[in-house]
This record gives sequence, C-alpha cells and structure tokens, in this order.
Amino acid sequence: MIKKKLLSIITINKNNARYLEKTIKSIINQSLKIFDLIIIDGKSSDKSVNIIRKYSNKISYWSSSHDINIADAFNKGIAKSKSDWILFINSDDYLHNNHVMNNIYNDLLIFKNYDMLIYKIELKSRDLKKTHGIFGGSMTKINKINFYNTFPHQATIINRNYFLKYGNYSLDYPIAQDYEIILRKKKIKIKKIDKIISVMRDGGITNTNQLKAIKYFMKAQIKNRTNKIYICIFIYLYGVLKIVIKNILNKLKIV
Repeated sequence: MIKKKLLSIITINKNNARYLEKTIKSIINQSLKIFDLIIIDGKSSDKSVNIIRKYSNKISYWSSSHDINIADAFNKGIAKSKSDWILFINSDDYLHNNHVMNNIYNDLLIFKNYDMLIYKIELKSRDLKKTHGIFGGSMTKINKINFYNTFPHQATIINRNYFLKYGNYSLDYPIAQDYEIILRKKKIKIKKIDKIISVMRDGGITNTNQLKAIKYFMKAQIKNRTNKIYICIFIYLYGVLKIVIKNILNKLKIV
C-alpha cells in the first residue's frame, strides 16, 4: 500500500537502461519529498531492472511485465497511484533540478481545482550538449489544441479527478494517447505556470514517428468531435505534406 502523497510521479521504461538511472536520481534527489515514485517497466531485457532494484528502497512501487503499449503502461501506473496529482516523467526525461518539488508545492495546493497545470520543459539533444529551446507554460497555445498537441506531457501535471471523470488512456492509441485524453473535455481547466520543471531529450516516440502521430491526432479529433470530419482529414493531409516537404529539404540540406 502506497502512503498518500501530494504528487505521484510515474516513470515508464522499456530497454532504456542508458538513461533510466539519471531519471530516477533526478526524482529521488528532490529536496522536498511530497511525491511517490512509481516505475512501470515493460519487461526490459537490458539492465533496466537491475537499476530499478538498486534504488528500490526509494521507489514506492515498481513492476516489470509485458505492456500492450505505452497507454497500457501509463494506466498501470495510474492504478497504483493514490495522490491528488500525477506527473509522467519517462526514462528519456528527468526533472530539471533538485528543487522542482519546492517550486511547485504551493501550486499543487492553490490550484487544486484545476484539471491540469502546464509548466515549462527544456528540450535538449540526446547527449544533452545542445539546448533546442524551452516550451510550455504561458507559451502553450491552448487555442490550437483542436488541431495538434500543444501540451508538453513531461511538464503537465494532471489532477487525479480528471482520470476518475474522463477515464484512463485509451489502448487504441499506441501513440498520441496523451493528446486524445486532453480532447475528452471540451472546456478543460488549465493553469499555465512559467517554471521549468523537466528536461526532455529529443528523438522521443512522437518525434521519430511523426506521420504515425498525426494519423492518431486525426483519429483523436474525430473520436472526440473536436472538428468536422473533413476538417480533421484536411489537417492530417496538411501535416503529411509539411513532413514530406521538410524531409525532402533536409535531404537536399536546404534546411
């Protein structure tokens, strides 16, 4: 039984031992312990489980078993969470510094009736040597959410009540499941906060599967009736064209 904390941090992982330890250490080294850490491993065949066991006394719950997809792993974590708020920090990502919990503590109390709190995220190269930019917070374009995902999930803290009312992640979405769940509520109550809380390495599943991602964006839009079907299809085709043109220009080294 997990003793209730203010925030549950859920980390999912599969064969990512290379980065997992940094993720875990960024969480357990927080100066304010207002969270529990839940790790869902997808039956890794590398050294991931050894790393998890190394820090098991700092982890509230962990398991290693086959997952249907990312949505399934997320849902396993949610099922073990008892906290009022949930944050997903996957094994490619990590918390920005050791004082993130201090910086967000009051926010979690003051904005307890909000659906989601959107903080800022720092996007870095895989080797962390280059910073590509800072996103989220007040820069989040909520008015564009019906067209594409504008929420950085590694910096979006979700109220537990949102899952209780609108359900967990759909297993029908092996990608873009974090986008689909946002669209379920028509007038989502969001608080944008300009504090950097996490770092994301580039090359995540959505970035490396852009054509697949926009296909599931369209599916999510149609399912949740955010736009008329022909508009959803147009947005999808426009997205495909942009990706194709960009890839061509990259090959020609024009961009």
